[in-house]
Amino acid sequence: MPGNVVVIVAEINDRRVSVSEETSTSSQEVSCSKDRLMKALNVHTDEDLMNELEKRFGKCCGYGIARQFMEDNNIEFNWWGGSN
Repeated sequence: MPGNVVVIVAEINDRRVSVSEETSTSSQEVSCSKDRLMKALNVHTDEDLMNELEKRFGKCCGYGIARQFMEDNNIEFNWWGGSN
């Protein structure tokens, strides 16, 4: 079915965390400071961060949930989206 979520991906590097959502018709991504997100999620290692990201955002609408969490916790974020 068009529009169904194909995959949600979380990526972590030294400074940023990104959560992206790909569907058959669009893609979107939100990213923010790794340190600020770790503090808001009360985690201290990359492994714990990835586990928490999977638990909170690793499901349908994960991108939207992640973006709302960042907004609710006053974490500055960048986002983009587009249609295929």
